[in-house]
Amino acid sequence: MSINADYFVGAVVGKLTSGEIYDCHVKGNIDIVARRNYAAGIVGDGYYNMEKCSVIAEGMGNITSQAVAGGLCGRINEGTHYIKDCTVKNINITELSI
Repeated sequence: MSINADYFVGAVVGKLTSGEIYDCHVKGNIDIVARRNYAAGIVGDGYYNMEKCSVIAEGMGNITSQAVAGGLCGRINEGTHYIKDCTVKNINITELSI
């Protein structure tokens, strides 16, 4: 999968204002790019909890952003949110300085 946008780029959701993500898995050829901010394998940005999720690339995958990039989430906002029992494999994560 190849996903390319300006902001809030995730394979499942770009921006999640509240919620829970449970047992969600992204697998395959992964190339995710935020030309500006917030790129990730599952959620680009938001307020949420994540549990038992994975991002696993076949070969080597890429997640790239000008700022704020991560394997599972680009940014998880302040509060009592958590990420638990999750996995990221075979992913290059790159934040490009402006």
